[in-house]
Amino acid sequence: MTFNELLELDKETRRKQTRSSQRRAGSSSEMPRPTPAKTEAIVARHHDAATRRRHGIMTPSMVRRLRKAVKEVGKEAATHRFTQAEKESLRDIVYTYGRQGYRTSENEIARIGVNWLVEDYRENGKRSVLHRILKALRD
Repeated sequence: MTFNELLELDKETRRKQTRSSQRRAGSSSEMPRPTPAKTEAIVARHHDAATRRRHGIMTPSMVRRLRKAVKEVGKEAATHRFTQAEKESLRDIVYTYGRQGYRTSENEIARIGVNWLVEDYRENGKRSVLHRILKALRD
């Protein structure tokens, strides 16, 4: 059997399962129970989502503060060393947003990142992304 034939067989099986479960809709006791491996994946997925919700949330007030900070013209010169990959990533972001009609620069993106880290640190202290990464670098 070829790979494409297996894919078609799998699709057909899924359609049959969907039809039969739709006929039985309304009775949760008849629904197939997830296997232990699936249950672990579901639990892990929900656990990850819960973690992300608590850390690094962009509230509307944080967006306003970041916008205000970045809109202000930066007059203090600074030199930062980036890796080749970091510079390429910044260029890719600038290019992508430019194609979508947003005019931006590597400097603006770096300032957004710095201001976000500072805001996150002020709000979350030892639970902030900055603290956790710095701690991981020292361990």
